[in-house]
Amino acid sequence: MYNDDRPSLLTIIVDILFGFAIGLVYFWGVKEALHYGTALANKYIAMALPPQAAALSIGSYVPYVVFAPLAGFALRDVASVRSIKHFIVFIGCLAIGFAAAFFVQGQVHAWFAANVK
Repeated sequence: MYNDDRPSLLTIIVDILFGFAIGLVYFWGVKEALHYGTALANKYIAMALPPQAAALSIGSYVPYVVFAPLAGFALRDVASVRSIKHFIVFIGCLAIGFAAAFFVQGQVHAWFAANVK
């Protein structure tokens, strides 16, 4: 029986994205991060759906719908840790995502400000 305890590429990518999202929320604040996520979602929903469906304000729930699966995958990954090596990889991925959020927060903020009205 083959037992591979190494983290998969999907797990690493999800952990980095989770660290990036946590970093943006940390550096911007929860209120501003949720505002940008909601405004961006409402903009794209208004472009994709008819006006009656867009008027239901579905976009106000989208930041939670995006963040909840990332958090779920990250918590599932922490729950399945079987070794110190796997935990160090998890913390390293979070740190990489958090550092990426630190270095690109200005560019992401400018992009959101230009594209989200």
